[in-house]
Amino acid sequence: MSPQPSANSIDSLRWALETSLSVVYAVGADGLLVFANGAARARWHDAATAGMPAIDLFTGDARGHLADVAARVLTTGESGVFDAGEVGPAGVRAWASFALSPLREGDAITGYLCIATDTTALKRSELRLRRSEQLMVDTQ
Repeated sequence: MSPQPSANSIDSLRWALETSLSVVYAVGADGLLVFANGAARARWHDAATAGMPAIDLFTGDARGHLADVAARVLTTGESGVFDAGEVGPAGVRAWASFALSPLREGDAITGYLCIATDTTALKRSELRLRRSEQLMVDTQ
């Protein structure tokens, strides 16, 4: 049996997650948000509130990707990842990679933790590289 974390270590973890620049949220096995940090609330314009369905944070294909990965995490206990892009208010496409890890109490999987990494710059570089390659092929 592993030692129980102290109240100070839990408070430190809560503070670290809340102030993280990465989007972090936790979802119960019922699919409802139980925690969303400041970056998550900012990304979704304060729509990320405890008790709402996590799937409502996403639109289009991302909803299906989240549903598939979350179901696998909750049934197998193995972590999973999906990528999603979205068009923001300014019409700019933003991309992120969402990593879901199971939350456990003993042997039971009680939900999952999601940490998102902004991959917009990487995706834009990838698109520029593809366009350059296509131009090279076209000119040959």
